[in-house]
Amino acid sequence: MWAGVAFWVLGLAVLFAAWDAGRRILNEDAPPQPPQENTALILPCRGVDPEFPAFLQALAGQSLPKYKLFFVVSAPDDEAVPLIRDFQAKHAGLAELVAFPPPPGYAGKIANMLGGVEAATAGDYAYLVFLDSDTVPDPEFAAHLIAPLARGEAMLTTGARILVPQQGTLAQWVASLWLLSSLPGVARPQWGSAWGGAMAMRASDATRLDVTRIWKDAFSDDHTLSRAVRADGGRIAFVSHCLVPIPIHYRWPDMVDFLVRQLVTIRVHDFRLWLLTWMMAYPLALLLVGLGQMQGGQFLGAGLTFSALLPLTFAYHLLNEAVWKRLRLPAVHFRQRPLWQQAGAFAALIFVHPFVMVRSALLRSFIWRGRRYVVRGGRILCETLR
Repeated sequence: MWAGVAFWVLGLAVLFAAWDAGRRILNEDAPPQPPQENTALILPCRGVDPEFPAFLQALAGQSLPKYKLFFVVSAPDDEAVPLIRDFQAKHAGLAELVAFPPPPGYAGKIANMLGGVEAATAGDYAYLVFLDSDTVPDPEFAAHLIAPLARGEAMLTTGARILVPQQGTLAQWVASLWLLSSLPGVARPQWGSAWGGAMAMRASDATRLDVTRIWKDAFSDDHTLSRAVRADGGRIAFVSHCLVPIPIHYRWPDMVDFLVRQLVTIRVHDFRLWLLTWMMAYPLALLLVGLGQMQGGQFLGAGLTFSALLPLTFAYHLLNEAVWKRLRLPAVHFRQRPLWQQAGAFAALIFVHPFVMVRSALLRSFIWRGRRYVVRGGRILCETLR
């Protein structure tokens, strides 16, 4: 009986966290007052994502009065360069292409971000906005992301990503629901972490905190920067307007690789969050305890234990409804899926999460965007594939 009560307490705690995150997602930000200072949008690029043309078009339509785009690639022969050159020709003076060979101790996206910061801080830019190349920002996106900085309310601001299943497969929905679990931490980034796909900070703070030092030998740009801001006594603000839908086409192996990579990143760069993430393995323990109670003839206790899945189910639906109301994208609305698919996604998630948690604890290398990364000595080191 007491086991069922304990699982209900856990479920209600998860439900409360989901309610709090949903409330913050639906909170309407104050209308942004576009700053008159110059803003640099730093755009790390590697290859061409399917959304890249829409990304370029969206960048040209930002409502900021004074802004410049810094496209950063590690090599001048990157696949994105011709498209960026065409964009520059159509929008004279709006964009600069920065070829930044990764210096020792930096690799991948972080090296590109560092190259963008160096190029932007060499000019007269008050704010730095970091955007991933698979985002498609609306015209007010950058203005909203900067607004808390301009009002003096934060040192770092962040949006959040939402994975949008494109084919509606079970694997894609498991990934989408799994990432919903991170929203309470992103919606309260002072406790959790910013998301590096959409961040902004003052150029003066980036210089003072010394991002070159913060990102040395790092794989995660957002967890390391969040930790540095908190250590400096700064505030990290979540901007509800800046919820970013990311289309996904995952199959099961892709989904597992994505989840494990996220968890390995957290394990290396924010061990406290990785330990907390183990808590979401409790539904599997709940099932095992409930089955044990049934085998022992404790049917009332088993019923109480199994029923503790209800607040967890409500939590996922609550978060998804908040996301749906914010984005209004039919493909992200889980409640409209057939009941069998909803049940299948929840059931799969119960077993997938403990599996990827264990795998993240044991993983020592992985491949991402053409590079091999090795987990060694409390760091994630890059070894370029040949």
